Amino acid sequence: DYCSSVYHHCTKTDAQNLERIQKRFLRYVQLDFQSSYSDVLISSNQVTLYERRSKIILENVFKIQNDSLPPVECTLFSRSQTGYNMRRDNVLVHARFRNMYGLRSMRVLGPKLWNELPNDLRVCEDYFQFKERLKKWHSHCQCNCCLMCSLKLI
Repeated sequence: DYCSSVYHHCTKTDAQNLERIQKRFLRYVQLDFQSSYSDVLISSNQVTLYERRSKIILENVFKIQNDSLPPVECTLFSRSQTGYNMRRDNVLVHARFRNMYGLRSMRVLGPKLWNELPNDLRVCEDYFQFKERLKKWHSHCQCNCCLMCSLKLI
C-alpha cells in the first residue's frame, strides 16, 4: 500500500498484473487453487488491490477535508458551494482534466469517489470513525449503491 494513491492511475495492464500477483499469493498462502478469486478474497478477509487503493484515496480526501495534511495538499479539492439546503452535505467539485492521464488522477478521482459515499460517511468528523465505517461499508453486495459496486463501473 505504500504510495498506492500515487500509482493508482497506472495502466490497466499494470493494474491487472499487480492483481494477478495478489491472486497467486493469496491462493498460495491459503492453499486454495480451486475457488474463485472473490471466494479467496472473502475467506482471507481481503479486498482487491483496486478497492484498497480507492479506500486509501478516500482516507486521504478525508484528511484533506479536515486539514490533517500540509497546506499544499489542502488545495487539491474544493467544496461545492450552494445557497440552498441540500440533502447531501460536504460534496466536492469535480476537477476538469485535459487528457486521459488526468481522468484517473487524485484531483479527479478523489471527488468522484468522495461524492459517491453515503452522507453519514462524508460528514464524519473523526478519522478513526471514518476509517471504521469505510471498512464496514464494502464489498460483495452487488447493489450499485456502495463504493465497491460503483468501482466496477469506473
